[in-house]
Amino acid sequence: MKNDEIRYILPQLQIGGILEVVEIPKVAGTDRSKNYQLLSFHDSRCRAFVLENLYTTMVRIYQRIDEERARRAGILKKATRTDVKKDLQRYLSPGEYRGYIQWKAIEERLLGQIMKVDKSVMLLRDI
Repeated sequence: MKNDEIRYILPQLQIGGILEVVEIPKVAGTDRSKNYQLLSFHDSRCRAFVLENLYTTMVRIYQRIDEERARRAGILKKATRTDVKKDLQRYLSPGEYRGYIQWKAIEERLLGQIMKVDKSVMLLRDI
């Protein structure tokens, strides 16, 4: 990382309680550029911070699934009927069928993302 990026991130990590910085002067004086900086971090706080972000991500993905489902409620309602389930292409119009296929692709991608996030949560919780 570049020094500018580090200078931007360090105070944020300090405010969050994740990182502690201790400055030790190399020489007598007030010049901060001639100081050693000792960094230490809190493992449990880091893990809790990352887990919180992962849970927030999962909630947002579930919200997105609900929104997409609400957008296509008419098509999904029609597609889940028992008589239509047998032959979707026959009973759905081409536009409805295309919308249904798009919904399935979106749902599959979003559920795949949930699985990835869930795997990360499992690794962080069990370590």
